[in-house]
Amino acid sequence: MELEELNLRNPIHIGYYDPFSIYPLIKEDFEAKLPLTNLHWKYSATKPVKSIPLLPVKLIEEVPKSTPGSSGTAPSISSAATASNAQLISSYQNHPIYTRLMLIKFESIDTYRSQVRPLIKEWLKNLVFKSNLEWMIVLFIPLSSKDKQSTFIKTSSYDKLKIDFGIDGKELKSVGFEDWWTNEFNDVERCFKLKESDSNISKLETYNEMISLMKTLLLTSFDNKYQYFNSQLPASASSDDFNKFITKLKYADLFNDMRIFQDSLNIYNELYKDLEKLNSKDPSQFSTSETFKDKESSKIKFESAQRIAWLKSSLLHDNKINLFSMKCLIFINQSILLQSLANFANTISISAIYISNLYQKLIYFLNDLSNTFTNQDLDEFTIFTIDNYLDLPICKKLTEINNKNNENNTTPYQLNEILEFQGELKLFKRSKLVKISKKCGYKLNGFNEILEGLPNLEEVSLNESTKETRSPDSVYKALKYPPLIEALKTEDSFFSAFEGLTEDVIQRFVSCNRSKTIDILSIDLALLCYQKGKYQESLDILQNSHDFFILNGWNFMGGVLLEVYLDCIEKLASKDHDLILLTSLKLFSSLINNNTTQNCGINNYKLIKKNEQIQKLYNKVAVHSLRLKQVMKYPVDQVFTVNVLPWIEADESNELDRYYINLEVTNLFGIDFRFEEIEVLLGSSGSTIAFSMKDVQITKEKHHKLKLITNDFKMGEFSPVKVTIIINDKVHLVKHYDDDNVSEVEETGNDTVIQEDSNARAYNPNGKLINTFSPVTGGLESISFYPNIDKLHCSIENAQSIQLGSTELNLTIINGSTDVQDVKLQFSSETKGLKLGNEHEEIKYIEMKGTSRIPIHYTYFSDNKVINVGVRISYTSNGEHFTYVVNEEIDITLKISVSVQDIFKSNYIYSKFQIGTSNPKSPIRILSNELTSENKNFKIEKPALPLTSSLVTFGEQPASIFYKVVPKDGYCIQQSDSLSLKIDYSILEDECCKHVEDLITEELRNSGLLRLWFLLKAAVVKHMQFDLNNYAINSFIRVTNAQEVKLQAQRVTEKYIRGKEDQSNLCTLLDKVLGGQKIEITSSNVGLQRHTLLITVPISSLKYLQLLEFEYEKEVKYLVGEPIEVNLNIETITKWFIDEEEDFSSLAQSSPKLGGKASEKKAESSLVRFQLTLQNDDNWLISGFKKHTFSIEDYKKSTVNDMKLIMVPLNVGKLLLPKVIIKCLSSDTGKDFSMDVDVKNGLETLLVVPDLDSITFSF
Repeated sequence: MELEELNLRNPIHIGYYDPFSIYPLIKEDFEAKLPLTNLHWKYSATKPVKSIPLLPVKLIEEVPKSTPGSSGTAPSISSAATASNAQLISSYQNHPIYTRLMLIKFESIDTYRSQVRPLIKEWLKNLVFKSNLEWMIVLFIPLSSKDKQSTFIKTSSYDKLKIDFGIDGKELKSVGFEDWWTNEFNDVERCFKLKESDSNISKLETYNEMISLMKTLLLTSFDNKYQYFNSQLPASASSDDFNKFITKLKYADLFNDMRIFQDSLNIYNELYKDLEKLNSKDPSQFSTSETFKDKESSKIKFESAQRIAWLKSSLLHDNKINLFSMKCLIFINQSILLQSLANFANTISISAIYISNLYQKLIYFLNDLSNTFTNQDLDEFTIFTIDNYLDLPICKKLTEINNKNNENNTTPYQLNEILEFQGELKLFKRSKLVKISKKCGYKLNGFNEILEGLPNLEEVSLNESTKETRSPDSVYKALKYPPLIEALKTEDSFFSAFEGLTEDVIQRFVSCNRSKTIDILSIDLALLCYQKGKYQESLDILQNSHDFFILNGWNFMGGVLLEVYLDCIEKLASKDHDLILLTSLKLFSSLINNNTTQNCGINNYKLIKKNEQIQKLYNKVAVHSLRLKQVMKYPVDQVFTVNVLPWIEADESNELDRYYINLEVTNLFGIDFRFEEIEVLLGSSGSTIAFSMKDVQITKEKHHKLKLITNDFKMGEFSPVKVTIIINDKVHLVKHYDDDNVSEVEETGNDTVIQEDSNARAYNPNGKLINTFSPVTGGLESISFYPNIDKLHCSIENAQSIQLGSTELNLTIINGSTDVQDVKLQFSSETKGLKLGNEHEEIKYIEMKGTSRIPIHYTYFSDNKVINVGVRISYTSNGEHFTYVVNEEIDITLKISVSVQDIFKSNYIYSKFQIGTSNPKSPIRILSNELTSENKNFKIEKPALPLTSSLVTFGEQPASIFYKVVPKDGYCIQQSDSLSLKIDYSILEDECCKHVEDLITEELRNSGLLRLWFLLKAAVVKHMQFDLNNYAINSFIRVTNAQEVKLQAQRVTEKYIRGKEDQSNLCTLLDKVLGGQKIEITSSNVGLQRHTLLITVPISSLKYLQLLEFEYEKEVKYLVGEPIEVNLNIETITKWFIDEEEDFSSLAQSSPKLGGKASEKKAESSLVRFQLTLQNDDNWLISGFKKHTFSIEDYKKSTVNDMKLIMVPLNVGKLLLPKVIIKCLSSDTGKDFSMDVDVKNGLETLLVVPDLDSITFSF
């Protein structure tokens, strides 16, 4: 519909009665005020005002008739309820009148009484009274007449008119208005004086006043009709009542006439659904035989007023409702309303939404007609209707505005909502065009015809017989729509029309990113080109389309397109063997579909192929592969389903150190295959292990399980990285599980060829070299690789015997059931800062079941006490090369702690060794200890009581051990003198682990599951926690986390152990071991692991040893207050000092520097001064000096001084002797100054008693 027509379409009708030919006189001035603008309708007190910005008006001349049911009347409520369908339709067909005018003039009151008033009464009686409408009487006063005002004697013409027909007019009662007339506008004056004037201002004011009154009357009529329809359509009204349906239809028309677009549209949407319900409930009241059969219908626009009038006139057929006309009428109203909403919308985007909604409704409407009128040929009508809506003026307007707005916009708006549905409509039109073309004898070759023409498919036929009742010529001659007639004139014109429509659809879908639909439509163009012999054009279109269908599960269509693609390549005599081979591989893989389960029924391309044809296609792959210059790799998942079973087991079929993994291969082709090799690559943390099988034969059976072998072992968790099936040296089928080892990855969407290295080539269908692969990721199950106890295995542990200050580990190799030669060891570490002493070792021979231990020296300085050390063992056995790789995390923390304290005496030294644990949570058991010396000048006396084997040290309970070191008389201590301490101990946690390991190993051997020992040890046993205090005291083992260990064991068995029976037996075994509250320990099964710690203990140096002794007369008791003479003897000894200035050999770097040779120095004497101080003591009164200064010559080994004292006891009881402090007064003692004070009788007590003969007073 044109935009101007859209704005002014369907004007409301105002009836006028003009018995005196006044309208031609006022027509120009009156119609200049039309259409009406700015109407505001308050239709409900609780709802907002409805604004009507523009209201077109059309005046219809009427003449009152005396017969009832005249034009423009409406049935009353009671008559509407009982009217027949025909009457209801008839009442709907007439366009309603909303207001009535009567134009009059008269010169005198007599003329008014005799001529005018009877006409007014007749008009009110026959038109106004029967229609329930508002009305107005316009008194026209020409310029030549005088407008006299009423006087006391004489009434004016206008006043007389108001007295008769104005508010409460006396003549109104005579026509019966007061019996039914009730509304809120009764006080509105309906008589209007229109006086002709020469003044434009007066004329403007008069007509504005008249238009204002007309607006008021129209709104009153609107409100009356609204209230009437609202009362007829309660919320509970049944939608399948036809009376209600017609009332609702008029209700929608009311809003439509009033330009309340959205409300009207909502009701029309409901009406379309209600019509379907009415037809479903009672089809007998509808006629479905009459549709659009007007010969001139193709020349009339679908939404034109002429079309709407025709539809309204054809609503009845044989006294039945014409269902086709009713559906069309409702849809046209929906369409016009949506276009109006789009035209008045504020933004382009909102307008586009309304138009897209219109196109959606059009598609639904056309499909509904096709489904409802199945016995009618509506294809031409559908094409005609679609063409009308593709050429909407509102769409052109929106496009022009949008293009103008996008000129300077960096992010232009594309009107995708409109373009997408226009594409859908053209697609709909194309389907109808094809349907009509078949009736005209034209045919597009589909898959059936193409399959019959392809090589090796002569036996296959998918055609179905069709019967055509009409001749093609009669069908063509019956067409009426000129564009359709032109399109079906010849077969070439039909092909051109089909191709043009398809290209138009693609062009619109390109803007909307409908890539999948574009690919599907491109297939139609490709098949059309193939049908017409344009193979190059077909080839260009089919570059990637076949991949799209296969990847989306449309296996049959993808296979056919691939075959067409390959046939085009061969017909063009291409020499690109890479492209031919790639296409052949894709065609071969399309015979099955491993990526989807939709490979059944008609979607299975293999159904149309025989085994001989499949074998021939595979042979083509082999032939073309021999002509390649480089290796081509193709995804194995496109050909076979491969599954790596998540278990690695020892090959027990021979005694060699072999391990194997199983690979499941599914063959869906039904033919035999032979491959040069199949390889499975497992990876973990940058390292890989390859399992392989050579000269593989696969039969036509569906399922196969292959055993792939490896001579390389590496302990750890692995996951599949790659599966490679080598057909020959030029074609490899590859499956990647992870892209970590793929050099370059480029996702191109449809391409399925992969490239791994520079020697492999991969092509997309257009022949360009690419590097692409989409790896298979997600959900990969880890595979545990652990050694078999009967095969060669090794372990790296801390050294059992260690010298304090040295760093050493032990590598223990336990050989399997065959002799091994040329063993080469390569050590490595990932710990930063750790340096290995020797990274390479060699062993010529290890006998069967033999054990070899190799020390590993290293240097490491760090606070981190967990280091990483690995070893790669390569060896030969029975003429084959094997490798064994293990990497261990080792805690090098020393579990034992030792401290020493020396106590110097005059002729010997007491050495106190305190032995404990470095970790409070890890107690140790001290098995033995020994202090020795290679120097025969020392005599070491051991403790009188020997150490028992059950001495356990806890975190806060270390063990203390004393040794007495006695040098020979006259021997001078030298700097090189040292002692050797040897401690044998075991760690309680290791004892518990060893016992549990022995117990589990014995149970595994009895159950025949010994091969699983290393799996259990790494995954279960190492996680056990023990009650070590209870074990040390009560000698039984209790696992504190037994339940946790059981759950861990259950997870491990379910994940890494294949057989259900083995899983069950293992769980039973662990329940047996861990099920009880404790594990008893007997003397025969105590698992002691002896550790030895060797410590070189240097002889300590002391520069001055002060030996003090209180000399006094010994008495049994002393009297309080009685003086006691005391001689304090001071002996200073320097023989325990080692002079560092002497040139002696130093000890280990970790030991402190010790003194040199104790030889007397014949140098000048130097005096060293000391001061002795007696501390204040409340028990003693000392007579004399409390401080005494003495000096010695430092080169003398012993110097004796004394001090005379008189001590008076002040208290009664056993009194300790006063405490003595000695300090050095010399300032040049040197950095190696050290001194110790030993009071020989410092702990003696003197018994002091009171003198009973004296009197003692206490204060």
